[in-house]
Amino acid sequence: MKPKRIIDSGYPEFKYALGHQLGRVAHDGGALLGPLWEKYGDSPNQKLEVGQIFTVEPGLAVDGFGYVGLEEDVVMTTNGAEYLGEPQREIVLLKG
Repeated sequence: MKPKRIIDSGYPEFKYALGHQLGRVAHDGGALLGPLWEKYGDSPNQKLEVGQIFTVEPGLAVDGFGYVGLEEDVVMTTNGAEYLGEPQREIVLLKG
């Protein structure tokens, strides 16, 4: 899984999975939305099923700004993934 738009824009490929299954606790196992890297074991090969909930967490390190990250939650339906809430469509800058 390579984020083509990110790489084509001159940024390096991010080195982690795009998201994971949610359960009783945030990272309680289950399927992983990620590449077939050794560190992830068989998690990326698990079947996605209707009713499962996943995070979708794209992120990008931007020189001079820090890390830009987003997490949305989706539920698997018979028609594919549907957002659990209204997805964020604008970048919000937090200053500390």
